[in-house]
Amino acid sequence: MSTDRQVIDGGDEPLDFETAFGSLQEAIGQLERGGLSLDASINTFERGMALANRCAEMLDAAELRVTRVLESSTVDLDDAAF
Repeated sequence: MSTDRQVIDGGDEPLDFETAFGSLQEAIGQLERGGLSLDASINTFERGMALANRCAEMLDAAELRVTRVLESSTVDLDDAAF
């Protein structure tokens, strides 16, 4: 298991994009609101960065899948279908 995954969820199940993005938004909110100790702030920041990296990886993979589908398509998407 990667260190990023341990920081992100502490479990064996990979996070889906929506869960990871929601958790990232929560971490950002916590940091913006303030009131955390220095240690808690750093831990939250580390978790947020790991979540941001995971989200970016998932978006890159999704973009690659869409690109491959479009490249293999025989339909000309520039022409109107009707």
